[in-house]
Amino acid sequence: MENVYNQTNTYLPLAIRKWGKEYIATGYISQRQQGRFIRPPFVLADEAIANATSNWIRQQKIEKRTASNVKRYIDQILYPVKFGVVRDISLSIINKYMKTWGFSFRKFTSTVYVDGHEREDVIKYREEWSQRMMTYKRRMEEYSRDNMEVVEEPKVLHGEKKLVLVTHDESTFYAYDR
Repeated sequence: MENVYNQTNTYLPLAIRKWGKEYIATGYISQRQQGRFIRPPFVLADEAIANATSNWIRQQKIEKRTASNVKRYIDQILYPVKFGVVRDISLSIINKYMKTWGFSFRKFTSTVYVDGHEREDVIKYREEWSQRMMTYKRRMEEYSRDNMEVVEEPKVLHGEKKLVLVTHDESTFYAYDR
């Protein structure tokens, strides 16, 4: 009987004394109240609600996947359709359930970048750069056909070197890479 209610060893002697006093005073021991006031499971824990909300979240753009937007969806759309009532769930509950549904919080910063591609100095530089590249093109190999298998050698003058155009597309290079 030492492990009754999975409590520490001091619980059982105190409980027995309390039950004894109660029996002496009333002639009986009242029923236990433990577990009587357990909350029913929260509606957001329901699998159908979780799936509907998760699907709605995935359909939204990433910057629109905020707890306040999910709250608005649940309060104003999901609850009225499913249960016929409007609900006001707290943001902390929404955050908790979004984590249990497999979503994680990431800070999304919206920054406006202005590249100035229409400024006069940028237009002038772009024109100069394209003319310079056309003079360089004369000294570069040209590839043709479907798989670029035909190589046309450049016509370089005496003393000039052949040029190779090196480009990259979203590549990352580190120091000491060869």
